[in-house]
Amino acid sequence: MGVRTHLRTEAIVLRRTDHGESDWIVTLFTRDFGKIKGIAKGARRSRRRFANTLDDFCCLNLIFSQRGRGSLVFLESSDIVEHFGEIRLCVEKTALASYLVELLDAFTPEGKPNRELYETLRGFLILLNAGAPMGNLARFYEIRLLAACGYDPALDRCARCGTTMASAPSLVFHAAEGGVLCPACLPAGPPGLPLSQGAAKTLLLAKRLPIPRLVSLSLTPQTARETEEILGVFVNHLLGRELLSLQVLRQIRQFSIDTSRKNK
Repeated sequence: MGVRTHLRTEAIVLRRTDHGESDWIVTLFTRDFGKIKGIAKGARRSRRRFANTLDDFCCLNLIFSQRGRGSLVFLESSDIVEHFGEIRLCVEKTALASYLVELLDAFTPEGKPNRELYETLRGFLILLNAGAPMGNLARFYEIRLLAACGYDPALDRCARCGTTMASAPSLVFHAAEGGVLCPACLPAGPPGLPLSQGAAKTLLLAKRLPIPRLVSLSLTPQTARETEEILGVFVNHLLGRELLSLQVLRQIRQFSIDTSRKNK
């Protein structure tokens, strides 16, 4: 039997599943240890020990232990840092928060610390809880997550030859190439996606601004469409699939649009 090591950290719940008759398996992204997966013994039978702290996208102070180098840790206790109650009062906000955590989950391996990525997720959940524009948040989160994970798309230079594109009248984005391409590097075959300089510069600025200041950064209807398309295609290219939470979010938004039109 190995010695059990007890550790403390702040964490955000990514997902949880039932295990046996009384336990939960919980996946969390921690500030100090990256993504971990742990078992909360008896959590389904008695809610006192983890009262409301293991809900999806809840931020908590966590004490956990592990024996040796096994992947499954033991969740000992936790207390709430932020439950994000305003998010949970709105179906669309809840769906967007679910997308934020699923996107991070999809891009991260277990046991690889990334403080920047943790602070990004926490900062965006705080903004969403405070009522920041949801469409803008999704795009700004995607570009910052990609950068923090090492998949930063080239938006101001050619992804192939490195030629600066800051003064080009228009841009063409190719997901398979990792960003925009100059005219000399454009491949034969399927065309890329058009991207305006305004949209590219907004995304570049969104990477640099402190997260609380992103509420002052806006997208026009055109740049919103462009950034949603290129980042959606790029994320799907990297993951090889579309996330379920994004499909749910899209359906909720379409339902809201249809309902609004019927009520006019």
